[in-house]
Order: sequence, then structure tokens, then C-alpha cells
Amino acid sequence: MADRTIVFPAPGHTDRRLLASASPALADYEWPYFAIRGAADGPTLCVIAGIHGAEYPPIDAVLRFSRAIDPTALRGRIIAVPIANLPAFWTRTPFVCPADAKNPNRAFPGDPHGTFSQALAHLLFEAVIRRGDYLVDLHCGDLVEDLVPYCGVQQSGNERVDRSAVDLAVAFGLPYVCVEPPSGGAVAGTADGAAGAAGIPAIYAEAGGIGQLRQGDVALHLRGLHRVLLQLGMVEGRREALAAPTMLREVVLVRAKQGGFFRKAVAAGDTMATGGLIGRMIDLWGDPLAEITSPVDGVALFVTTSPAIGPDGLLIGIGIPG
Repeated sequence: MADRTIVFPAPGHTDRRLLASASPALADYEWPYFAIRGAADGPTLCVIAGIHGAEYPPIDAVLRFSRAIDPTALRGRIIAVPIANLPAFWTRTPFVCPADAKNPNRAFPGDPHGTFSQALAHLLFEAVIRRGDYLVDLHCGDLVEDLVPYCGVQQSGNERVDRSAVDLAVAFGLPYVCVEPPSGGAVAGTADGAAGAAGIPAIYAEAGGIGQLRQGDVALHLRGLHRVLLQLGMVEGRREALAAPTMLREVVLVRAKQGGFFRKAVAAGDTMATGGLIGRMIDLWGDPLAEITSPVDGVALFVTTSPAIGPDGLLIGIGIPG
């Protein structure tokens, strides 16, 4: 029988269990999770992946991380949910949940009486995130997104929580760290934003993309998770020295004003200058529709790789240093 709340094993053990919800919208699903209880006391870390079901490297990383943990050498507890958006995973659906065509990572802290994505966000927030002292939400570029690895923090306005979250993001060890304002910056309703607002230091980490399960991307997530454990004092050891990340203050999203066939002119990681060409939109006869240019200076954190773009379709996310 599936759990309605997270159940931890005895000290020094790992359990593989199933989580269910009382919400009618979620009645057909049960979520696999790992519950790991260290032999010694310490903080509780929540790790989530697969809020977007076609983001494969973070899913694999959570599976490998959870199976590799030695609970007898762990201080504290870990709750790990490898695949949050099960309907999207099984149908290979990018960005949204096919049950309601909503993005679950715009629905937090959720609504138990809402649609599937809203009810899912509520389940994850109440049953998982609130049980923890810290949250790491793993992501990557989706099926049609090329991406340069980076971490993000949405500030809560609570200095202690925000400082702890930024420290975790830096410790994770990716090349860029974006510290977004309490308003949510380019997006709102995220898992990490809701956690921060509830007083739980939280980060999201991005590595991988375009529907590929590349082991180098998995390794970045695994290294980052281990560095988080070291940062929190949950395992013994010392972090290897890495170059300090480039700090970003905002991610600017550029969308298409009209749909068409998009010929991109940039790749993830490229340096962007105001007015620089992002790509050209043509119609389905090949006639030009528009040239899309950058509104800011920054770095291309992720770029849509598919040429099929609908109206208001997302083209690029540009990180602004500062």
C-alpha cells in the first residue's frame, strides 16, 4: 500500500517506497521515492527531479545518487523523488503535464482541489518539500532545449534563507549561479520559490538537454549533489576546489511574437550583445517574417533547438551578469 506521508526507515537504512495522494486528480498514480535515514542525526535534504518528465539526466542522477548513498555514513535524512511528473515521463511530453497541459513548475505551492499539475505541486510541496530543511530541484534543458549548466536561487526576502540557498548553489559547482528576485524574475510558481517562501533554503540545478541521456551531464548532477552533502555536513570529506561561478542577477526570456520556422543563430553558452542576432523566423513558404535580436547583454543559458515555434514560443533564456 502506498504512503500518504513520507515514511523513514530505522537509522542507518534506505527504503524504496511509493507515495500517493488523496486528491481525486492524482488517483491513478503512485510516486516512487527513496527514504534514507542516516546513522547519525543531521538535516533533512529533499531532492526532486522530473518535474518536467523529459529531462532525463537529473532523473538518472537521482536514481544513481539514492542507490549509492551509504546510510551508515550519513548524518541526517534524504527524501529523493526521481520522477515527479509521471504522465509527462511516460508520454515523453516536454514542458507540461499531458493531463492538463499545465507546467507543474509554475503551480507551486499547489492546490489539492485543482487540476493534475496543481494537485501534483501540492502533493510534492506538502508531503516532500515541507518535510525537509533544504531542497535541491534538479532540471535540464527539455526535449527541444540546448543548455549550459547553471544553478538558480529565487530569493525569499529572508536573509538567512537566501544566504544559505546561495551558498548551496555556489557549492553545487556549476559555471553560473543566477540569484533571482523574490518576485520570481522571469517565472513564478516554482518549487524552489515556494520552498524559499516557506523558510526552506532551496536551489534548482540545470545540466543536460535536448532529450539526451549524456553521462557527462549526469555526472555534473551527481557531483553537485555530493558537494551539497559536504556543504551541509551530512557526509565526511572535503570539496574539490573549483573555479568560482559567474554570478547572474536575472534571466531574460525572449519569445517569438509570431510563430513560424525558426533558424537559430546562437547556441547555449554564447555571449550575447544587445541587438545581436538570435535567429530568423520564416513562414512555411520560406519567406522572412522577422529577425529576433537580443534585448540585453548576457550569456545564452538555454536555446530552443526546434525550428517549429508557435506564437509566444520561447526562444532563449539570457542570463545577465551582476
